Amino acid sequence: MTIDYGPFAFLDDYDFSYICNHTDREGRYSFGNQPYIAKWNINALFSALATKYKEIPYESILNEFDPLYHDSYHSLMMQKLGLEKSLSSDRELLQQLLSTLEQLRIDYTLFFRELSNYSGNREPLLRTALYHNPLKEWLDIYDKRLKLEEIETSKRLEKMRAVNPKYILKNYMLQEAIDAAQKKEYQKVKDLLKIAQNPYNEYPEFERLSQATPDYYKNKKLSCSS
Repeated sequence: MTIDYGPFAFLDDYDFSYICNHTDREGRYSFGNQPYIAKWNINALFSALATKYKEIPYESILNEFDPLYHDSYHSLMMQKLGLEKSLSSDRELLQQLLSTLEQLRIDYTLFFRELSNYSGNREPLLRTALYHNPLKEWLDIYDKRLKLEEIETSKRLEKMRAVNPKYILKNYMLQEAIDAAQKKEYQKVKDLLKIAQNPYNEYPEFERLSQATPDYYKNKKLSCSS
């Protein structure tokens, strides 16, 4: 999230170009544009500060943003994939996965959580997609990559479940809770509060809320007053 983001949203199906604000017609604050706009915001802040604090090397600081961002993003995504070693081919592995998720319109949160339980059985992962071949091709590469790791499978999965939440508060869930609360029924609000406090935990009674977003509600655009 950036300084002047407006409405917030989590990804449903992975969509690099997803725009969550329906007034953002040109996609300035689209999901894929977040790194650029974060850097733009920092530059705008620096421009304001420079009128008073001229001695600070703003340009050299700003030049550090891109490598810092890309290194941090890559490190986080490697954790989500359960990979500890750093190989030159990892960036291609990640990019191929994201392209596959977008091509197949796979729920981002659900996929990574299912991957956090993956030890060879592909069926739960394949169920996240309508078409299986592109995902099978990526899993072939991922399986080979996992063989280069030294960490035990159980420990890898434990670490992955600690960075890949099972639950996120998607817009349709919040709307359900709001609708119920307006009728003075507050159980849905309490339920969402419970899972939001520990979104990495397993809650069998809330399994429905861990599944892919219903088609009608996927990647909805909102406004700042939503």
